[in-house]
Parts: sequence; structure tokens; C-alpha cells
Amino acid sequence: MKICSHFPSKSLSPQEIEGLCGTTVEFQKEKLGFFSRKILGEGENGLSLAQIACEKLFKKENIKSESIELLIYVTQTPEKQIPQNSSQLQFLLNLPYSVAAFDVNLGCSGYVYALSIAKGIMCTENLKNALIVTCDCYSGIINYKNKDTASIFGDAATATFIGDYGAIQFTTFGTDGSNSNKLCIGDDGYLFMDGRSIFNFMMKRIKPSIQACLAKNELELVDIDYFIFHQANKFLLTNLVRTLNLPEYKCLMHMSESANTVSSSIPLVIEEYLGNSTLQGKTVLLSGFGVGLSWATTIIKL
Repeated sequence: MKICSHFPSKSLSPQEIEGLCGTTVEFQKEKLGFFSRKILGEGENGLSLAQIACEKLFKKENIKSESIELLIYVTQTPEKQIPQNSSQLQFLLNLPYSVAAFDVNLGCSGYVYALSIAKGIMCTENLKNALIVTCDCYSGIINYKNKDTASIFGDAATATFIGDYGAIQFTTFGTDGSNSNKLCIGDDGYLFMDGRSIFNFMMKRIKPSIQACLAKNELELVDIDYFIFHQANKFLLTNLVRTLNLPEYKCLMHMSESANTVSSSIPLVIEEYLGNSTLQGKTVLLSGFGVGLSWATTIIKL
């Protein structure tokens, strides 16, 4: 597994967020754990971020574009309703016409879903490699006067090359559509989030999901070297880690300069800790949760 990322050019500081919606700098840093976030600047869009992330990956890892057999593009903020972002990215990257390319309309759980989808298709069709792209640009759907959402999200793109699907273990999934209105686009066209409901959802659903995933893979908590959860915010993750009774050092976080990047949050953490060799040769549990409401947990062996 190889990962590269790319961020947009514009930064929003805690001071700027406080001026826009009133959420204090202290709250953003101490409670949310966010010291900055990146959002789309002039001339940028999600597709351009994704293209650059992929080009960085190809250059760094000496990957030939013509070798890509499967492209999964995870996004809830596509450039157009039709056509799908994956087809546009195929053209921009000069991927072969034979590539299987499609979008996955999932947010915070989307990366874990995409790993499982990639494994399934690669195994069934005997493919040798896949490219998973994540990019959610929530800055385009946020009302920056709304305290519930303005201080939470940032934009980013990641590209993950999968050459050995055997590293991806069994996955557990979940969906609760009865609460889909707790995190959605409202009638005004902006993102709506009921933060308390999302917190309660996470505390209720993620522990059983982790337990089920461990059982499915015939593992115990002690067999996991590290845990990477969707980087929702510091407050949520601190409470989740406490509920799971996990050692803090095993629960990796990397969001202070990027905030909540939705589908890109988990691969951003993997990229960071692969880069400093922390995850090399380790067994890592990943769990994503959010819009849908949806969740997914898997284990990877790096």
C-alpha cells in the first residue's frame, strides 16, 4: 500500500473561523484539535486536487499510469452530477481505456468501503493493482456562519495504490438510514450536522463494529498494533478511545493542520505514519463512520 496526498492552497486559521462563525480559537484547538484547515482556493476543485495527488503518487513510487486496472473514486462532492469524477480522472491521468472506473458516494466510511471493494474486484477478476482516490471538498457546501459545521471540515485529496490485496483483511459494515437526516444537505443547500446525535451514534455503533471485525478475522484487541479511526475531531476520538479502553499511544491521530477531511482522513493518517516507518510490518485496525449514517471497520497488515 502506497499513499500520497494533496491539499488546496488556501488556509483558514482558527482566528478566521472565530471571526466567521464565533467558534473560539480555544475551543477549536483544545476541544476539536484543529489548528488550521485547508479549503479550495481560486481555480481549484476536487478533481484538480485528486489529479495532483495521483501524479505525486505515480512519480514517488514509479507507477506507470497504463498499469492501473481499477480506479475507485470516493467523493460526496463530485464536480458534476453526470459524468462521474472517475471518468474525468481517467482522462486527466491518461489511464488505459480498459480500466474499471467508478465513484463511491460515501464520506467518512468511504475509504474502508473502497478497500474492501478493491479487494473483492481484484480477487474476482484477477487484477494486479488498483488506485483508490478520496476527495471531499466540503468547503463548497458549508455555510461559514454556522458554528456546527464551519469549524469542523477541511478539504484534501489522497491517492492509494494497492498492489497486494492480501494485506486487506475481512471487513464489517453498518448502515442506519433512520438517522440519515442527522448529517445531510439541508433545504438551504448547505451541510447540516446534529453534533450530539453523531457523537451518540459513534459511541453506540463503533465498539460493536470493532468487536465484530476482530471476531471475523479471528483476532483479539491485543493483536492490533495500532488503531486509526476517522479523524472526526479530538473530542470524539478521545471519548471513543476511552470507551474502548485502548492505550492512547496505539490510537494514531493526524488532523491538527487539516481538520476533518471526511473520506481522506484515514489515508492521511496512514500516509503520515507510513512515512516515518511507524506502521511498517504492523497490524492496523481502521474504522470509518459518518454520513448515511454508515460505518465500516477493517484490518490491514502493512
